[in-house]
Amino acid sequence: MNICSFFSVWFYYTSFLVDLIFMIKKIGYFFSDFTTRFIAATNRLGVFNSLNFLITEFYYDRKLAVALPTQDVLTEVNENSILKDSNRNVSGSYFLFFRGIKQAGILPPDSHFIDIGCGNGKILCAAISLNFKKVTGIDLDKHGLVYADLVAKAISKKYIKTELEILNTDAAVYNFASSINVVFFFNPFGEKTMKQVINNLMKSLELHPRKISVIYQRPDHEHLFIDAGFQLVKRTVWNKKQQLSVFVWNKK
Repeated sequence: MNICSFFSVWFYYTSFLVDLIFMIKKIGYFFSDFTTRFIAATNRLGVFNSLNFLITEFYYDRKLAVALPTQDVLTEVNENSILKDSNRNVSGSYFLFFRGIKQAGILPPDSHFIDIGCGNGKILCAAISLNFKKVTGIDLDKHGLVYADLVAKAISKKYIKTELEILNTDAAVYNFASSINVVFFFNPFGEKTMKQVINNLMKSLELHPRKISVIYQRPDHEHLFIDAGFQLVKRTVWNKKQQLSVFVWNKK
């Protein structure tokens, strides 16, 4: 073996060992993070639910790679909102989102999904991954929408059956398209705006009677849907942050 061949082989195996070390470290960080979160979650959710919850969150965190909100723009958003009761942008849970889709019996390829208060686009991307016919996101956070538009378009290239629409508008004045039949919330605003949103939704249902499913994470104002005549299909409560209510309107 000449000197060139020796260094070539040495470089190959050295690179392999370095890559292997980095991979082992990455796996170690993953299990360390998973274990820490699992122990914390077990006290609140139980072992089985904790495993389901964390595996789903870790899997889709890596599959969709949507970053969490990094800017606190609540003051700016409230200034631009009509009823001044916006809540801070917080990402929803993949696990509870998918659970809500299943509990409502939704068929994504036949459905138009809207995320009201979509923020950075985490749930938008999850909806795209289910091959919804159309996915719409609305929010007043311009900074979050720029990112949501980028990541959602990147994800939608893999799921070309989904039409994507992202709008910078106030939910209080949003007119629901007649095709929308799945509505998602993660506690995006207070009672005043939620009342107006439900009023807008009811107007759409009067003009275009149809079945609509509502997936509401952290449902602080769920009583408004019950008062409006929506049927509560299922309620899941683990703690204050991890709550889910699924409603259906099926009156024609």
